[in-house]
Amino acid sequence: MNSITSVQPRPQTLTELFLGFSWLALQGFGGVLAVAQRELVEKKRWLSRDEFIEEWAVAQLMPGPNVINLAISLGSRYFGWRGAWVAMAGMLAFPLVIVLILATVYAQLAHLPAAAGALRGMAAVAAGLIAATGLKLAPALKINVLGKPLCVIAGGGHVCGRGLAQAALGRGGARPGGARLRSGLAQVARMTELNLSAGDWLTLFLHFASLSLLSVGGAITTSTDMHRFLVDRQGWLTDAQFNTSVALAQAAPGPNILFVALMGWNVGLNTGLPWAPAAAMVLAMVGIMLPSSLLSYATSNWSHRNRHLRGVRAFKQGFAPIVVALLVATGWVMASATGRTLDHWPLWLLAALSTLVVWRTKLHLLWLLGAGAVLGALGWV
Repeated sequence: MNSITSVQPRPQTLTELFLGFSWLALQGFGGVLAVAQRELVEKKRWLSRDEFIEEWAVAQLMPGPNVINLAISLGSRYFGWRGAWVAMAGMLAFPLVIVLILATVYAQLAHLPAAAGALRGMAAVAAGLIAATGLKLAPALKINVLGKPLCVIAGGGHVCGRGLAQAALGRGGARPGGARLRSGLAQVARMTELNLSAGDWLTLFLHFASLSLLSVGGAITTSTDMHRFLVDRQGWLTDAQFNTSVALAQAAPGPNILFVALMGWNVGLNTGLPWAPAAAMVLAMVGIMLPSSLLSYATSNWSHRNRHLRGVRAFKQGFAPIVVALLVATGWVMASATGRTLDHWPLWLLAALSTLVVWRTKLHLLWLLGAGAVLGALGWV
């Protein structure tokens, strides 16, 4: 990675760092990645295009939310451990408040088809945003020997692998997504009040902490185990509550890790105790975030100190084509989740148009997400 020079813009204070990541997160409906590239590389220029790919390569390999790992890495790069935690706080603070408000409002509107339609339209746009981010980063691979071949292999492998996994899950039964997610959007079921002991509260924290270091690629990769624990084994959540937590986090601004906060919040709501929702949310979020964030901080520090080593440079350059390929492929996979058949061609068209607009123009992402919400609410996609 290139060393930081006096010419390159950088955050001057911790307050600027916090506000920068807060504004970034508040624009990130359906995930922050597409906005992160535009804000950090194109607008603020805190990172060059090559540096962004290199930092993202490390963030991808670490357990925990990728964008949180990126925030920790960039914050520690400029301000050490204080910058790491301030950047992470900026990514989470305001979006957490908004997603709780959104969940409260959605609970009152879940029976309306327009509400589910708006989420569906925003999800299609979000798929386009992710794919466009990969296309915008692709020019950085021109001088990379492995660039195009490795990019094609990695992207094709990712799409095929996800397709085979979805086919296997479809044959094997239920999973926390797909058809059950769509059914969960139609209802927000409540259950009889829970009576949690002190041991239960500790179990809640320890379970999420145990998943933290396994969540390579983001906490969503461990959602199957979360469903098995919270719904099937403990009975602390209903299927509808679980699925709606995932869907609302996708539609709300900020990192998708906030679905864990909503799950904790709903567990607390099901106890009927006034203080329990906040307590369960904190336990779930600290559990899923703390171990992976500590590891990410240690790894990013080592990477920054040793960025001039040949092995470190070779690793980052070799992983760069995979990063670009996975971004484009993830957009395809997300679009597949919203429109699996030709009957859903309007969703595919919306995702494709979003990709093209973000790739070739500088139109603000919020306009696209708003358009997707309106088209979905009207039932046009």
